Amino acid sequence: MYQRIIRTRIRAVVARLNAGDVSHMLRTLAPRFEARVHGEHALSGCRTQPRTVQRWWARRFRLLPGARCTIEDILVNGPPLAHPGGRGRRHHQRTPGRPPL
Repeated sequence: MYQRIIRTRIRAVVARLNAGDVSHMLRTLAPRFEARVHGEHALSGCRTQPRTVQRWWARRFRLLPGARCTIEDILVNGPPLAHPGGRGRRHHQRTPGRPPL
């Protein structure tokens, strides 16, 4: 059941992004997050604040008008992760000397 809910939410976010609506995705971000686009190009980099993610999407829409995100597969394994706030969150512990995941 949990996996179905997550898949439905992800599909809804992507559908709204394809329609040019970033606001729905911004509301789903955790208080601490990393949005990373790998590579050496105009859209690569790491964003850690909602306003920088919003600017990234505005730039993406400007540079690639009409481009669409397509979901090939959504992998959801296991139950929601325990979090003191009562909501599932994914946390990564950083190892000194190594880049974050």
